[in-house]
Amino acid sequence: YIEMATDVPHVTKEVELDSATRRREHGRFWCKKCSHARPPRAHHCSTCRRCIRKMDHHCPWVNNCIGQYNQKHFVLFCFYTLCLCLVALGILLRRGLTCGGDFSRFSKHASLACDMGSAEVLCYIVVFFSALVFALFTILMMFDQISGIVNDSTGIEMLQNSQSDEVRDWRQSLEEVFGGPPSWRWLLPLPYKRLNPKCMV
Repeated sequence: YIEMATDVPHVTKEVELDSATRRREHGRFWCKKCSHARPPRAHHCSTCRRCIRKMDHHCPWVNNCIGQYNQKHFVLFCFYTLCLCLVALGILLRRGLTCGGDFSRFSKHASLACDMGSAEVLCYIVVFFSALVFALFTILMMFDQISGIVNDSTGIEMLQNSQSDEVRDWRQSLEEVFGGPPSWRWLLPLPYKRLNPKCMV
């Protein structure tokens, strides 16, 4: 819910400027699509119809852009989904081995628990493969996001083969996204903490 409700840092409408100032004003660019001043590393989202700071992609899962304020929540969303998929796979595998193998003799109530109809077997198979597919997908998305954070680049910047002018250590990038030095708070979907408010718009 936090991922969907977090308003990504978009650029607010500014006053009309003359044509010379529209192109560049104090290092900011002008977006032709939404007629807003666009800070460095901001991109226009055609779905949200606004410019998003450090936009990675527009995610249909959460119906929101993944940007500077909610990238941590998206990484945690992928991590939590992966954990739930692994738990589901573990439970299903244990039941499959208990009921389908020679392990049934170790379980006191194995015959009662393994009495499944065709509908239950179909549900078992559907849930198993759904959990497997989502586990593989979320682990790829999570490591893609972590790789982007460590390299201080977004998905759009990787596609455009462009890099940020500011050179930062990978630790600084992680601390900016996760809101401070490494701690147990990194694993909780806490609100975004602005470490350097001067660079925000």
